[in-house]
Amino acid sequence: LAGAAITQAYRVRLWGYIYKVDDLPRVFGTMGGGIPGHPDLFALLVDRARGRELPIRKATGGIPVNGDTWRTLPGGKDQSIPKINPFIRYAYNKATTDAKGGDYQFRYSTSKVAESEENMYFDFDSLDAILVEGLGIRPDTAGHLAKTALKIAGDYHPKGLIPTTLTNNPLHFGWASPFFPDTIPLYYAIPKLERPYLIWNEIGQVIAQDDGTTQVLADALIAALTGIRIEMKGG
Repeated sequence: LAGAAITQAYRVRLWGYIYKVDDLPRVFGTMGGGIPGHPDLFALLVDRARGRELPIRKATGGIPVNGDTWRTLPGGKDQSIPKINPFIRYAYNKATTDAKGGDYQFRYSTSKVAESEENMYFDFDSLDAILVEGLGIRPDTAGHLAKTALKIAGDYHPKGLIPTTLTNNPLHFGWASPFFPDTIPLYYAIPKLERPYLIWNEIGQVIAQDDGTTQVLADALIAALTGIRIEMKGG
C-alpha cells in the first residue's frame, strides 16, 4: 500500500507456456466461431440466470491463430472492434458503511473508492458490456460485513445475496486467514461464480452490506471482480 514499506521477503513467480510461432496453428487452431445455430457469430456470451445473450460478430468462422494474427486475437493490442479483453479489478471501500445494512457501492463518482481503476459501478449503453465470471471480497477484521452481491438493473444477484461474514465467506480470496492459521502461507483464488452474469445496456455494480448495527470502517473491505470486457466502439 502507498505509504507503507514491504519489510518481509516475498517471491514473484511467473508461470506459463512458450510456443514457437510455427506451433501456434497446430496448438490453437482457430479462435472463435463454431457456435451451434449461429454460423455468423464469433462468440455468444450467455447469462442463463437472467436469460440474456450478447452476440459477438468479429470474424465469421473465427480467426486462424498464427504469427500474423496473434496481436489481433481477443486480448491483443491490435484487435478490431468489438474488442474483447480479460477484466480484473480490485477495490477498497474508501468510506464507511451506513450501519443500517444498506448497499455500499464501490463507485468512483460518489467517492466510495479512491481511484477510477477501482470503480465497480458500470453504467453501460448498448456498446459496452462485461460478463462477470468471478467475485470476491475480504471482510473487515472487526466482523461487521454481512452480505455481498451483484446488483444489475436494480435487482440483486443472487436474489438472497451472498453471506460474506468474517467466518462464513464463500467469496473469500487472497490470504487464507482466518480460515487457516496465519502462519500457513495458503492463498485462495478469486472465486468463480456458479454462472456468469452479463452487464450490458444497463447499470450493474458490486454492493456490500454491513450487519445493520455497526459501520464497516473505511479501507477495511477489499472487493475483487473478474470477467470479460467487451467494447463495441472506439478505435
